[in-house]
Amino acid sequence: MAAIRRADQVYCQQLTQQTALSCGVAHTYPETPHYHDGNHLREVIVPEHGSLTAAWDETEQFYSQAGLKCHAWVPAGHTPIDPLEAFLTGKGCTTRRSIGMAWTKDPDIAPRDDVRVLPARAMRKACRAIRMQDDDIDEDIRSDLADIFLERLDEPQFDHFVATVDDEPAAAGTLFQVGEIGLIEDILVLAKYRGQGVARSLMAHLLAMSKRLALRITVVTANEHNTHALTLYERCGFERVGVLTHWHMPSTSNLT
Repeated sequence: MAAIRRADQVYCQQLTQQTALSCGVAHTYPETPHYHDGNHLREVIVPEHGSLTAAWDETEQFYSQAGLKCHAWVPAGHTPIDPLEAFLTGKGCTTRRSIGMAWTKDPDIAPRDDVRVLPARAMRKACRAIRMQDDDIDEDIRSDLADIFLERLDEPQFDHFVATVDDEPAAAGTLFQVGEIGLIEDILVLAKYRGQGVARSLMAHLLAMSKRLALRITVVTANEHNTHALTLYERCGFERVGVLTHWHMPSTSNLT
């Protein structure tokens, strides 16, 4: 789980500004105030001589002064979950849990012959088109988040790929490198191509790249209720290694 936490932390840090608070690290991305991964509190702890109420007030004050909203709280690895959950749900927050998985087996994943997987750096228009069809994101911020993806394509650690079927964009996904850790992220398959082996073909490409890079460990996360993703990852050789818990603030909609 330490590798998953580390990779996820760096994934967010590359975009955001970070400010140390007494209760955690505040991430901000003023360019896109509604971006969840850009504006949230990470590594949350309960200060030794403080309280959760004081931590809440400090966080709200910090983001308010910055003209932003904190969209989520993400606890540090050693922080007890139960007291945080009781307090934050009492504030109207929603608990979200993701399953952390590590690649422990290398099964023979047979990709579809007609699926081509190409670097998104050479397919920026297709990359944006796919992100604009992400139904999990509110329509009014999809364009901003698609632009963020295009910006990230220039990061050397961020290898994003587009899968096509008959030259039509069908899916996309990332292999993000943090030292010897590989984080598979941002998997999105367009609705018309789901359940047809496109995601499997994309995963085969990402895992082959992980092997070529000789990464020590490759990890992925999925929402605990996303049975399709969890089943796909398990069939690709991933094993469940733990649970990540965070909390979305009240009135936070689908911001990812």
